[in-house]
Amino acid sequence: MAQKKRILQLQGLIKKTRKSIDALMKREAKARENWRKKHRRYQKAAKEGFKVRRGTKKENKLKQIVYDWEQENKKLTIERDEARRQLRLKQEEASRLEFELSRSMEKDRAEMRAVDELVDQVFTLNDAVVEALKTRNAFLTRQVYDKLIKEDGSLRSQVTFTNSDGTRKVVAMVNSITQIRSDLAETAREEIQSFFSRFQRHAQLFDDIQALFDLTRKILVEKTKFKVGPDLYRFLSLDLNKDNFPELVRAQELLKKSLRSEKTDSYIRLWTRPDCRSKWSQVKQN
Repeated sequence: MAQKKRILQLQGLIKKTRKSIDALMKREAKARENWRKKHRRYQKAAKEGFKVRRGTKKENKLKQIVYDWEQENKKLTIERDEARRQLRLKQEEASRLEFELSRSMEKDRAEMRAVDELVDQVFTLNDAVVEALKTRNAFLTRQVYDKLIKEDGSLRSQVTFTNSDGTRKVVAMVNSITQIRSDLAETAREEIQSFFSRFQRHAQLFDDIQALFDLTRKILVEKTKFKVGPDLYRFLSLDLNKDNFPELVRAQELLKKSLRSEKTDSYIRLWTRPDCRSKWSQVKQN
């Protein structure tokens, strides 16, 4: 920002200096032409002075011109030289400003290259973090659901996984898994509706199919949305026969994919310790 501000300032100064140079060039040209004009008049007067009659007004006028030339020459020369001096100074100032502008522009380009590199690197690192979180979330989504549901179908508040030597553990909390992607959920709803349509034609259903009817109806809200809760997780944990209930198996897969958490670290905690007798220390996740 500082370089850009200086560049604009220098460009303004250069523009102003060039206007001054144009004015000084005109002034110097005018002074030079004025000197030439007066010098030609002096030469003409000096030459004609030998031809005119003595004692005439014309002779006196020509003599006065010749007589005045020495002082007039000094005055005109000073004016011309002063115009040239000021012109030279302005041209030097313009060159200095243009050099500084060129250097400032190069510094600005170097700074922008550094900023571009920084921005690209941050975006690259952020993409890597996002991809890693996405991979971790997908893995947890696939592996954790059946561990979160108790035998009675109710939902655990959390589940802990500890490695064999007792030095690492993962605590998964389900309280923040509440987001369902609407596009996948809508496709799942269509699969469940297809299941309804296929079996509703029968006047009497077997008990296990009736239980499936009751369970799938509980997770649907007005047949358009899914209610996140124990019934949904119970449905997701069912071991269904793909040949007998293909619609519900597809619905399970879609709903598992649709469940998302906006903040992974809000429901996953990692802990570590050097040995099983030491205290647990939480692992930094961001």
